[in-house]
Amino acid sequence: MKELRVQHRGRPLRAFFAFDPLRQAIVLCIADKGGKKRFYKDMLDIADEQYQLHLTTLGDKSNG
Repeated sequence: MKELRVQHRGRPLRAFFAFDPLRQAIVLCIADKGGKKRFYKDMLDIADEQYQLHLTTLGDKSNG
């Protein structure tokens, strides 16, 4: 998993992404940290869940 920092209207956003087994970049979640102490833990939990969902979808496509 990787983090990309981007600016939108002068505000920094963090985008979490990963590469799937097909080597395609998948953007998993994007948010403004905004001083939140648990930001990274919460975002990584969301990103992990989304990545697992994506892998499941890939598996379903290859079986059907």
